[in-house]
Amino acid sequence: MKTTSELLHHEALDRASILLDNLERLLGEHPVIEADQNFKYLYDAAFNNLHQLYQKLGE
Repeated sequence: MKTTSELLHHEALDRASILLDNLERLLGEHPVIEADQNFKYLYDAAFNNLHQLYQKLGE
């Protein structure tokens, strides 16, 4: 049986995955983000940081 801590860890990993998917689909492919270098830079930073969190949670 998993402990509460293990379940919460898995929940955080799952939520990070959902957020990555939403961020990519809803903003990453948005024409305004793609057309502006500053927006693209900020989007990429947000995506990369969230992806790093996801990776660390999965270790």
